[in-house]
Amino acid sequence: MGPPDDLQRLVVALADSLGMADGQLDGTLVSSLKLMPGEVVLNLAVGPSCSGATLADAAFQTLRRLMPDTDIYVTHAGSQARQ
Repeated sequence: MGPPDDLQRLVVALADSLGMADGQLDGTLVSSLKLMPGEVVLNLAVGPSCSGATLADAAFQTLRRLMPDTDIYVTHAGSQARQ
């Protein structure tokens, strides 16, 4: 959800940072990505255990680099938002 050009730029960058070779996000790692004025919300489809925390950090750092003046929320499956 959000402006298509901006979303596509984020999708490509996130796919790269999450190790998805085809440049696309799929439901195995990402549940949703929402881009709103001043805010981006990424819901990961994995829990925080195992590699989930590493993936969340990689996604957060990527979003922070691309959207420096934006509130960024990255959540895990079954958890609440963290900024």
